[in-house]
Amino acid sequence: MSSIKASSPSPPPSSPDACNADRATVAADAEQESVAVPLQIVTLTDRTVSTSGDPPRSPLSPVKAPEKRKRGQEGLEIVTELEAIKEQEDLSPETISIADQIINRARVFVENSDDLDVEGVALSFDVFKKLRKVQKANPADQANTLRFFMDIGDWAAAIVNNVKSQEKTIREDMKQSLAKSLSQTNPDLNLNKRQKMAQEMPECRWKALSGHRADQMKSNLDQDLQSVRTWRLAGGSAATAPQTPHLDRVLSACKHAHVEYEVFMKALSISEERNEIAHHPPPLVRDHINLDNTVNWASVELAFEESKRRVRETRANGFLNDKQLGDFLTIIDGTFKTFRTVDAKGKVIETEKTMEIVGGVKNARRAADNAPVLPPPAPPISPYQAGKWDAVPK
Repeated sequence: MSSIKASSPSPPPSSPDACNADRATVAADAEQESVAVPLQIVTLTDRTVSTSGDPPRSPLSPVKAPEKRKRGQEGLEIVTELEAIKEQEDLSPETISIADQIINRARVFVENSDDLDVEGVALSFDVFKKLRKVQKANPADQANTLRFFMDIGDWAAAIVNNVKSQEKTIREDMKQSLAKSLSQTNPDLNLNKRQKMAQEMPECRWKALSGHRADQMKSNLDQDLQSVRTWRLAGGSAATAPQTPHLDRVLSACKHAHVEYEVFMKALSISEERNEIAHHPPPLVRDHINLDNTVNWASVELAFEESKRRVRETRANGFLNDKQLGDFLTIIDGTFKTFRTVDAKGKVIETEKTMEIVGGVKNARRAADNAPVLPPPAPPISPYQAGKWDAVPK
């Protein structure tokens, strides 16, 4: 496979142009829960979707190299954990072979941390742990476990997406309620103006579900649930009841959707685990748009080359065969050509897809520049009422 060669004089990914472009990223209002074949592959990009106004992280954000002592210690920890897994668990010969390959590479790294890239060793170990997670779920036949997540994934996604969709109704009800209360403090304003004022209030713009991935929702919910557990252990006094905005929103959305809370939580956990196994998105061109609304192709090319490097690393560690490696690299190169290609005369051109992406970023920036300056979204205050968390198991 021929690699993608950088040809643009655009600034590198660490330049302000590339980094500032992230402010145009807009989190989607609905999570696509499509099923992908869960092959044992590594995550290709380090992309975090922005939520509730938080800025997204660039997939090419520079990472400071650890000090040698710390890097060597990390390699030693990998060796120790893998040796313990080999000793304590009943592994197949194939799995033992993979573990030994990682151990050998990590040991060399411990002896001389200049010899290997700690990220590569850690990445291999991460893939190994994901494989073990699947194997332990059904040691007799891991294919059945993978098939389970493929088959149940759409069912779980249907429940999660149904509950998420209710947030629009909840926020609309909140807007109407706030607009009604404004009539007392602003009696001279008509209904339309009061509704506009209400819609711009921080609590009315706050989202707990829309635009959030399953893992993000579960992480936020886990924090609220821990607060409830701690509160219950302390006696459950109304005076010390914690604020649990994410949990409150989920409970309300479940009620609107006619979905039992425990059913939703089970569907959310399944979606999170299925997504971890199946979803490994490619780099996004919209994350590499300069301030002058041109594509930073040097940055895009580096992101795709990094994806290819990680796939080759996966092959070197035994998780892909030669055919799978070739297919993967072909798909990566094919994806790049959907953004930039060469015409019949040999001229490099940006595709219609790229122009559409750039146009979207440009419009989003223009809208952001013209939008009124508002305080950041903030969760609404939710006073405690007896029985508020009865649906949450003790």
